[in-house]
Amino acid sequence: MRTSHAIGRIPATTITIASGGTTGNFKFQAEGFLRGIAYTLNNNTNNVTSVITIVDDQGVTIYTSAALNDNTSSYLTPSTTVCLYNAEHFFFFFFADPGASGNIATITLLIER
Repeated sequence: MRTSHAIGRIPATTITIASGGTTGNFKFQAEGFLRGIAYTLNNNTNNVTSVITIVDDQGVTIYTSAALNDNTSSYLTPSTTVCLYNAEHFFFFFFADPGASGNIATITLLIER
């Protein structure tokens, strides 16, 4: 018996961090397995790197990326199974002060259900 799985998408979300800021976040609710994160980062004045972190509703970090360079677009695939359950999760975007340009990230999460 074959079981089919559907890939859903948390719609693209733009996070903007102004000069002097160091973090941004958004909340999402999804159930399934995190299969990928597509991202685009702008070219920021201070050329700071960014880190993507996902935290569950209990405050436990369930995913953290490696450092991501500014002015890049790519696709991340978690190296371990990241299970999301039907609760509110928090997506955080961390980095140092981006300078006058701000740091702008567009993030899309791909979830297997």
